[in-house]
Amino acid sequence: MNAQLVPLGDIAKIDMGQAPKGDSYNELGDGVPLIAGASDFGSINPTPSRFTNAPTKVSQIGDVIVCIRATIGDLNYSDRQYCLGRGVAGLRPKNGKIDERYLWRALEASADRLRSKGRGATFLQVSKSDIANLEIPLPLLEEQKRIAAILDQTEALRRLRQRAIDRLNTLGQAIFHEMFDGPNPNRTDFLRLELSEIVREGDKINYGVVQPGDSVEDGVPLVRVGDLLKPLVNQSDLKRISRSIEEKYSRSRLNGDEILVACVGSIGAVALADTQMSGFNIARAVARLPVDDVKVNRLFLAEQLKTHKIQRYFKSETRAVAQPTLNIKQLKETEIFLPPMKKQLEFAGRLEGVRNHLSLQARGMEKIEILFASLQNRAFRREL
Repeated sequence: MNAQLVPLGDIAKIDMGQAPKGDSYNELGDGVPLIAGASDFGSINPTPSRFTNAPTKVSQIGDVIVCIRATIGDLNYSDRQYCLGRGVAGLRPKNGKIDERYLWRALEASADRLRSKGRGATFLQVSKSDIANLEIPLPLLEEQKRIAAILDQTEALRRLRQRAIDRLNTLGQAIFHEMFDGPNPNRTDFLRLELSEIVREGDKINYGVVQPGDSVEDGVPLVRVGDLLKPLVNQSDLKRISRSIEEKYSRSRLNGDEILVACVGSIGAVALADTQMSGFNIARAVARLPVDDVKVNRLFLAEQLKTHKIQRYFKSETRAVAQPTLNIKQLKETEIFLPPMKKQLEFAGRLEGVRNHLSLQARGMEKIEILFASLQNRAFRREL
């Protein structure tokens, strides 16, 4: 592929989001659906829950919507008009120089470069000029379409595998509901506690690294919110931070037996650390929950945190400052129930079989991801 590097601002119109007035928000479907940030993203198209009857910046069908705060670089397609909040921007081809699908693939391939431009103390953010100055290879339109088609075919394989993983993921909740939320559950011997009461002695629930800096090759692996959105954390693709920065956050260093909860962006996403993650650290947007395994089985508790009741509580307790955030105080006060340990272990035994199948599917997904990354690198190094 023979292509020159071109700044995105030369070939795409960039609409930065703007928050509408607070009194215009509603959940009744009045007005235009609002995309505040990555928490309103679906797998391809947005899935917002709020509307505004006083929209500010509005996307057009076919726009590529990119997250510009916290989980910088996440993408969605605009399948209808949306109000763009200040956590996102909309990009649209201009001058007939770039194919819509190629624009998506180019942004996807440039996500790490865009994230590296992020600035901010509480959370990282990129500006319009950061996006506009991002350079991408720009071959002829026919070549753009060919590259996009190849990557789309690999993406289709990825989505099929993801569908299988998603189905397996629902089994844990189905088993949980059967055992603990059925028509006549016997809860007379269940304890009612807050999460703060089942933390192991000498430890506490906490956030991670506030300003991780640039990724370094020999640094300490850092688990971010995006790493929690798969059934198993992909440890081969984690950001690595300098040891001098990580040493300041020993309080959030992982032992490898914690439950991890997303507190910014994809609020309520839950994942389990494992022994291979001992010594890793977590980002500011992730909370670490070290449980007392005498009181509670970790598999049981992690699945309970995924239930609709607790997820609703997480969403209702978020504090909208610049980016909706689940505070540590609210996390500590989350109410859970604990059946006798025998019942918890029975559940964990049944769930373990599901997790084994998930592990097999996840390994298959990793192979597809490697293939996709290889094709993507070749495409944007002008070798495809």
